[in-house]
Amino acid sequence: MNALLEAHLAFRKNVAPGVKLYGLNPGNHRILLYVSEHPGCLQKDIAEHCIVETSTLSSVLKNLEKKGLLERRRFEKDNRAYAIYPTEKGQKIVDTVTEKMLASTKIALTGFSEKEAEDLMVYLDRVTENLKNANRLSAQDDKVS
Repeated sequence: MNALLEAHLAFRKNVAPGVKLYGLNPGNHRILLYVSEHPGCLQKDIAEHCIVETSTLSSVLKNLEKKGLLERRRFEKDNRAYAIYPTEKGQKIVDTVTEKMLASTKIALTGFSEKEAEDLMVYLDRVTENLKNANRLSAQDDKVS
């Protein structure tokens, strides 16, 4: 049971110095990475994918915008919403920190065969989906109560 948490914390600690160099924490980088991979995404999409409350995300996005890493533009289909885009500066940070994350992943998978590493990624994706689905169901139950 502790294995997932310990692996997460050890990975995060290994990546943290590379992320902190840019005044970010790993959660900020995850948001920046998502926006980089999905330019023009909406805040609700970021919140759902990154498992962050929308109220918390709003302040994180403002902070990243102040640092010049993201920009918000009015969403074409709904003038009340904003589409989120990485800036050139933000994209450079994503690229650099992603290299650090790939190096950390390589370290984490030392001693694994290629098949074992692929299987692990599939299992972790399933674990993540299971937990996200449970969170969605829990949120729906909270709304009904």
